Amino acid sequence: MKNILVIGANGKVGRRIVKILLLKIKTVRAMIRSKDQAEFVQLLGAEVFFGDLEKDFSRTMEEIDCVIFTADNGSHTGADKTITGF
Repeated sequence: MKNILVIGANGKVGRRIVKILLLKIKTVRAMIRSKDQAEFVQLLGAEVFFGDLEKDFSRTMEEIDCVIFTADNGSHTGADKTITGF
């Protein structure tokens, strides 16, 4: 595997996975929702991509060999998203 995408890279699990992956490989793409989440991921050395799971984020998947999905529906999401998913 060469290129790994971590979706939800700013969450608790996502941050840990990004850290571990960067110890083993050089190319880790971190998908996050907003620019205010970028600093931590950039400091780790991951390639930052912005994406929204409710919109088209297919460009984030270009040249990716593996995806690790750690995103959740967030604490501010209503029951409709929690129950029905995306």
